[in-house]
Amino acid sequence: MKRKPPTDPPGTHPAPTETRLSGLQIALRPLESLRTGRFRIYFLSMGLVFAGMQMNQMARLWFVYELTKSPLLLGITAAGDAIPMLTLSLFGGALADRLPKRNIILVGQICLAIMALAIAVDVKLGAIAWWHLALAAAFQGAVMSFIMPSRQALISELVDRPQLLNAVSLSTAEMNLNRILAPALAGFLIAGIGIVAVFLVMAGMYATSFLVMLLLPATRPVRSERRTVLRDMGDTFGYIRHRPVLFQLLMAALVASLFGMPLQRLLPVFSEDVLKVGPSGLGLLLSLMGLGALIGSVLTASLGDYQKKGLLFLILTLVFGAFIVAFSFSPIYLLSLALMLPVGVGSSGRSTVNVTLLQAYVDDSFRGRVMSLYMMEHGLQPLGLLPIAAAAEVIGAPIAVGISGAIVALYSLWALVFQPSLRKLA
Repeated sequence: MKRKPPTDPPGTHPAPTETRLSGLQIALRPLESLRTGRFRIYFLSMGLVFAGMQMNQMARLWFVYELTKSPLLLGITAAGDAIPMLTLSLFGGALADRLPKRNIILVGQICLAIMALAIAVDVKLGAIAWWHLALAAAFQGAVMSFIMPSRQALISELVDRPQLLNAVSLSTAEMNLNRILAPALAGFLIAGIGIVAVFLVMAGMYATSFLVMLLLPATRPVRSERRTVLRDMGDTFGYIRHRPVLFQLLMAALVASLFGMPLQRLLPVFSEDVLKVGPSGLGLLLSLMGLGALIGSVLTASLGDYQKKGLLFLILTLVFGAFIVAFSFSPIYLLSLALMLPVGVGSSGRSTVNVTLLQAYVDDSFRGRVMSLYMMEHGLQPLGLLPIAAAAEVIGAPIAVGISGAIVALYSLWALVFQPSLRKLA
């Protein structure tokens, strides 16, 4: 008589355990890169920097308007960081390829802490003037021109390539979360403890980020041959010219930056003149865009080592442009709020995948300089904003912004059809 094979008692079969583990792994996939200790240190340190930057921007602009009641001076201060980022980013990238990236970030963190402390002392002494804050904006732009290329390039040294999309996505999500929370925190602190204390809090954040970054082991620069920084900067354009995929990625980022990002700066026109919802309605529009950006970052983080990144990048860019067009012609506030979510998802998602692809396909010896070219596009945003704003004066904001969004969408469609090398990037 054959014996029956043993059966597991009820509730002890291993399959459910494997299912639960699989489900847990799926749930934790967006946090995969945080399993790496070096990336955790980086993530915490840069999170404090981003929080301080967003608080600084909000407090600085609020204080300028309190001092002057002038929209023009407010605009000058708001654009104060653009020129330094445009002119110094490539130099910062060249240094990132010659010096330990961690050390460049450390110096920048100390500079930001000193700047915040100086503004606090200036206000406390009663010597503050609006142009002091404009200079502080320019100084911050100069410092970030060195921090950001090193920050972007350092990620690839902290995680393996299969984790790169996840790590970049987490870093972007961290930035987007700070865009939502840090300005609100600054507002509450200004109302509760005053503007001087807020700048002291920022200085403390920057100093703490410096101490955390000290825990990260320094990495050696890739390049060791003796060359001038200016020659390194010049070589960057030749390097890009002979690598069509990198050129295509940078061009797509430039189009999205020039013609897509002006929407955020022109939202006050929509809230006041089109949707008639005032400043509170404007705040909700910005919050929904920020929430969409956070969702986009989390979604891309959950993809892991996705093998169709080029196609994903172009689709997200298309989503970004198409929903800008839809938003620009929406006359209903609730519909406009809903449309800001996919605008944010497309904006954050395409930026995250763009950075990931640049990191994956650039040689280590050019990584800092190529990422600095990407950062320079933030300095070029006013060049797109000014003609679109001028067109809005003549033909109205909905048509002007709608045309700019259509340019982004049409460019991505063109790239999908005529740039197969970009579309097929993995």
